[in-house]
This record gives sequence, structure tokens and C-alpha cells, in this order.
Amino acid sequence: MGWKKRKYETLKAQKERGRVSPNSDNRVVCPKTGRPKFLYPTLKKAQLACKYSDDPQRPYYCKRCCGYHTTSETKEEYYDKLEPIVKGRFNKPLIRTKNPRELI
Repeated sequence: MGWKKRKYETLKAQKERGRVSPNSDNRVVCPKTGRPKFLYPTLKKAQLACKYSDDPQRPYYCKRCCGYHTTSETKEEYYDKLEPIVKGRFNKPLIRTKNPRELI
């Protein structure tokens, strides 16, 4: 059995399922956070959107949406927020990475 190609729903189908934000036609409601976010199917498209944005942004992969979102939070801010959680749960230091694909 091979991999199935991901089918992207039409805007009408997304509205019927409640996946599209009522505030905007081009945002998707992320099932993980329940907030409207832009969904990019590839990393290159998300990086291109960050390039032309007014505020500094970086892309990250969302497992629930199977695509990329953008955030204005830097990696250092994300790691500083995540470090106490990792130390509390696993009692180990957080490994800081440079690769954007390794960051969830």
C-alpha cells in the first residue's frame, strides 16, 4: 500500500466543516489551538510569506493541520518558555536545535 496524496479541501467544504475562521476567508481554524491561522502546505511557501511580512516571523510545522503556520516568537523565546516544562517532566536539560524542521 502506498502513501495517499493529501487532498486540500475547497474553501466551501472547509466552511461547512467549521475549519475556516468566520473573520477571514483565507485563514483556517487550527484544531490544536482553536484559533484562526494561515496554513501553508510547504515550508518554502511559509518562508516566502515570512520574507514579505512586516514583522519578523518564522515558520513551524503543525502536526494537527499537516502544514506550516508562522509565528513572530523567536526560537530563543520558544526555548525559554519550554525549558522549565522539560526540566520539570523529564529532569533533563533542553537540547536547543538550529534546524527549523526539528522545532514543533
